[in-house]
Amino acid sequence: MKNILLYSFVLLLLACKQNSNEGSKLSLDKFVISQPVHVADDDWSFRGTENMLFVPENRNDPNSRKIPLHFFRFPAKDTATLPPVVFLGAGPGEPYSTEVFYKGRRAEAWRYELNFVNQHRDVILINQRGNSSSPGMQIPEFRYKWNNGDSLDKPFDLALMGQNRKAAYAAKIQTYQESGIDLRGYDILHFVDDIETVRQHLNVEKIALIGVSFASQWALGYVQRYPKNVDRALLSGVEPLDHNYDDPQERWRVLEKIERYAETDPNIAKDLPKIGLLEAFKTVIPRLEKKPETVVLKGIDDGKDLTIVVGADDLRYSYLNPESGTYANDAQSWPKYITEMYRGDFRFLALISQGRVTIQAH
Repeated sequence: MKNILLYSFVLLLLACKQNSNEGSKLSLDKFVISQPVHVADDDWSFRGTENMLFVPENRNDPNSRKIPLHFFRFPAKDTATLPPVVFLGAGPGEPYSTEVFYKGRRAEAWRYELNFVNQHRDVILINQRGNSSSPGMQIPEFRYKWNNGDSLDKPFDLALMGQNRKAAYAAKIQTYQESGIDLRGYDILHFVDDIETVRQHLNVEKIALIGVSFASQWALGYVQRYPKNVDRALLSGVEPLDHNYDDPQERWRVLEKIERYAETDPNIAKDLPKIGLLEAFKTVIPRLEKKPETVVLKGIDDGKDLTIVVGADDLRYSYLNPESGTYANDAQSWPKYITEMYRGDFRFLALISQGRVTIQAH
C-alpha cells in the first residue's frame, strides 16, 4: 500500500489552562450496551467492540434525560505499550460506522492510518452526540427550508437570505424543544466531557487524540479541560476554540498567494490586469454596488437564453461559498475569473448565481 501523508500539521499538546477538571468523576450510567464487531476485507482486518454508554443530555441539569454515547474500541493488534488513541469525527457531523471502513474517498487512507496506530495502541472511535448519521439511537433530524435568494431579475441580497435562514432555524429550534430535546446539551463542553466519560469507563490513565477540522476544536477543548489526561494530540486543519468560522483575512491571504503565483507564470501574467489581480478584484464590488449587471446566458435553460441580474452580493457569496464543480472552487482558476469580471464579462458569475434562488434545506 502506498505511503500516505496522514496529516499536514502536527501539534504536541501537553500543557494547557490551569482551570482543568481532571480528577473529577463524571456521572457514569451503569447500563452499557456492547457487542463484538469485526470489519475486514482480503488484506485488512479490525476486531473490537461496538458500544453505547448512556449519559445526561444536559450535565448541568440533575433531572436531564439520558442519551446514548456511541463508540468503537479496537484493542491493539500487538502488545499495547502506549496509551489508547481516540479518533474524533470532523464536520461537525462526520459519523463513525462500519461503513467508513469500506466507502468514501478516504476509506483506504483512513484504514492505513488506523492500522498504523492500532499496532501498539488501542483505538477508540467516538461519535458526536446528537449526530443523526451515527449508529445507535440517533437524535431525529428535522429539516427546514428557506429561499436562498429572491429572483433572477434582481441582484442577490445576502440580508434577505439571512432573514430567511434565521426564520428557518428558529422554527427548527422550536421543533426540537417541543420534542423534548435540550439543545443546551450540545455545546463543545458536553462533547469534551463525552471523551472523558469514555476514558473513565475504559479505566485508562491517558489518551492520545487525533482530529481534523472540527475534531481539532473538540480535541483542543479536551486538552484545555483535562490536560493531565492527554498523552499527545495529532491535529490537522486546526480550528481554535474561540470561534467556529473561517477567518476572512486568511481567505484573502490565499488570494494574495494566488496573485504571486500568477504573476510569476509568464503564460498567465501576460493576460492579468495591469493594476494587479487583487486591485482589480477590489474595483469590481463597488462597480456592482453602483450598477448591477444584466447578463444573458445563451442556451443555458433547456436550449433557451436565461437572463440574470448580478450584483455585489452575488460576488461576495461566490467568493465565500464557491460552488462545487465550477472553477470558482478551484484556486488556480481565480485569476481568470477575476480578470473576466474586471474587463466586464460577468457570465461566469451569472452562471454560478443561477442557483441562488434554490431552496436550501438543513
